[in-house]
Amino acid sequence: MPEEVTIDQVAPGGIVQLNDAPAGTDDATFDSLFPADGVSQAAAQQTQATQTQGTQQTQVQQTQTQNATQTQTQSDEPFLKGANSVYKTRDAALEGINQKDSLIAQLRQRYILATGVDPVNGQPINQTVAPVEIDYSQNL
Repeated sequence: MPEEVTIDQVAPGGIVQLNDAPAGTDDATFDSLFPADGVSQAAAQQTQATQTQGTQQTQVQQTQTQNATQTQTQSDEPFLKGANSVYKTRDAALEGINQKDSLIAQLRQRYILATGVDPVNGQPINQTVAPVEIDYSQNL
């Protein structure tokens, strides 16, 4: 069974000896942790670094604002401008052209079915489909 440790063995007379502790409690370490003026050098350096980062972030934000203003000015200009259509972006132009192509094909097909004439070239379209007569008496 392990031997029980008493308080007198760890801290004789109620005093803990830290002389053999790693890094010790020398005056320099103690003073850096608890400076006389209330602010440690490390905290002062950290505050100074934080202020520098804040200044850098402000400069970055100002640059981003300027870039956004320039981009907004550029985005006000159309990407593609036709006689009746204006597209602000490449994607909008692509989508608009695809919609127009689909509508033209649909209207062209309707016109051909209604008149038998292709509206683009004016040529008649032969759509005569011979009706198939079904004789059920021969199909036994």
